[in-house]
Amino acid sequence: MSVSLFVVCSATTFSPPSVYGAEILSIEASLVTNYSASVPDVYRYTQPSTQLQNATFCNVTVLYTHPGQNDKVIVEAWLPVDNWNGRFQAVGGGGWVPGRFFLSYDAMNGALADGYATITTDAGLGASLDATPWALLSPGNVDLLLLQNLASVSLNDEAIIGKSLIKSFYGKVPEYSYWNGCSQGGRQGLMLAQRYPTAYDGIATGAPAIHWTKLFSYLQWPQRRPHGNCPDLLFVAGDPDLDFTNLTHAEFDRLAHLSGQMYNSVISTDDPDLSAFCEAGGKLVTFHGLADSIIPPKGTEQYYNAVASVVPDIDGFYRHYEVPGLGHCFGGRGGQPTNLFAQLRAWVEHGTAPGESLGQITDLEGKTQHRILCPYPQRARLDSKCGNSTLAACWSCVDHGGVVDVLEAIYEHRGVPKAEL
Repeated sequence: MSVSLFVVCSATTFSPPSVYGAEILSIEASLVTNYSASVPDVYRYTQPSTQLQNATFCNVTVLYTHPGQNDKVIVEAWLPVDNWNGRFQAVGGGGWVPGRFFLSYDAMNGALADGYATITTDAGLGASLDATPWALLSPGNVDLLLLQNLASVSLNDEAIIGKSLIKSFYGKVPEYSYWNGCSQGGRQGLMLAQRYPTAYDGIATGAPAIHWTKLFSYLQWPQRRPHGNCPDLLFVAGDPDLDFTNLTHAEFDRLAHLSGQMYNSVISTDDPDLSAFCEAGGKLVTFHGLADSIIPPKGTEQYYNAVASVVPDIDGFYRHYEVPGLGHCFGGRGGQPTNLFAQLRAWVEHGTAPGESLGQITDLEGKTQHRILCPYPQRARLDSKCGNSTLAACWSCVDHGGVVDVLEAIYEHRGVPKAEL
């Protein structure tokens, strides 16, 4: 264990990060020892379960503001003392939360176990799990600056701050930097690739909330209830006391459409022009569960196709995987795509492009079937000579198409192994 790193885990060690448009208010650092945690794969999305045993790391908290905006943003970094792998892994949030909550901390536990320096941010939103406390400055006045922090600005700030802290602590910048997230974290990952193409070398994103304004507006229609409110449409109507239970379908549709007009350019991440990310050498891997009942998987498929129409060399930097039976980020009959992050890293660091990836699915009788995941637009086909084998070796990736493929895709979407057609 490095005695010198024990000594340097102090606020005086860290030079204030230089972030254009931001002012560092304070830096705090404390040494954490004998820290252990069990991390299931469901909270790591693209990585296997792991155990964090007796870890020692420097917990660094940076408080900063964007002068004139009256915001206070907290970034929290964990810097391993005795097993740093020379790499940086930032983790995403979920729902309306940019980070610094239980899902982010579980992902950080996993990153720490693998030797990464890791980081998360609250984007200046505090600890709230929804937008209600911060969406409006006053009735009729949306806090556009905090929304902008959530949407994009805090993500680039976080990358700059994280790399600066790493350089101060270890005496050098990370060899490679990665992003890992799902849902909101998936949207954040795509935002980074679109607007900040040099922030990370590799980005892994699952079930990305690409069409944010449409998604949250449409999710709220069936969820209306007496005395309830809809945070996304708190942004459109500007009225925290608006009774959504009395809205007609036409009135709701008008607000939903207005939401897109007002905020697509702020928070949606459907820009297919990833040419700058491609030219910077970045690599992107996305996945989406076909049993996702919250964010439609077709949206990510459509995004991949849109990128392919704009950037001819899509195979040189982007892979997308559809995961049969998987729910929203985790859950369902489909297992996590736990090899994808390692494949992303091999692509970034060694130029080995991801092909098929290991997967599994649980059939209706509770039996686990090992299989493969294929990079879109290919799909997995079971060798007829294998019968009902549960071995992944019996599967291969084939071009999508044909009636049989369509029928099999329906069964896969339902989490049922290949039928006898």
